[in-house]
Amino acid sequence: MANTIRSFIAIKLSEDIRSVLKDIQNQLKEINCSIKWIEPKNLHLTLKFIGNIEINKLNAVKRIIKMIPTNNISIQLDSIKLFPNIKKPRIIWVGVTEKTPVLINIANYLNETLLTIGIPKEEKAFTPHITIGRVKTSKNLHELIECMEQISIPKGIKQKITNITLFKSTLTPTGPIYEEIYIRAI
Repeated sequence: MANTIRSFIAIKLSEDIRSVLKDIQNQLKEINCSIKWIEPKNLHLTLKFIGNIEINKLNAVKRIIKMIPTNNISIQLDSIKLFPNIKKPRIIWVGVTEKTPVLINIANYLNETLLTIGIPKEEKAFTPHITIGRVKTSKNLHELIECMEQISIPKGIKQKITNITLFKSTLTPTGPIYEEIYIRAI
């Protein structure tokens, strides 16, 4: 494992978007649930989770990121949802609108192209989203869902996407540490 790192490709979020997401987290934290909240500084929109990759493949990943077909991309927060469903949720997430097909095309491109260097494809269809928390138990789940339904997300908060980033993710007992390996400006 010394010759590998855990990594993913993502879009970094603006301060405005992270601030809105932090406010949502704070409202949901008032419900005494068993949730592991994502630190606001770590919030991002994942395009492709790579997992453990050999360090000698990183240059190939960077070349693939350089070739991502992009144009004017922006995101706007949509609504709060649960993966996989409300009966047995594991993830609390916020969806995005605005150029969603472009994001799906980028994720599909990464899925297909990274396969050529041995990185497995995602089996599930890509849904552009930002994970804000991970559900640990069903404690007060009904109250959490009711609270989620009451939260209104401001519609005017948009972010123009200016880069796509390859991150190294180091897992620690206190949470992951993300390090930027490569940034592709758009």
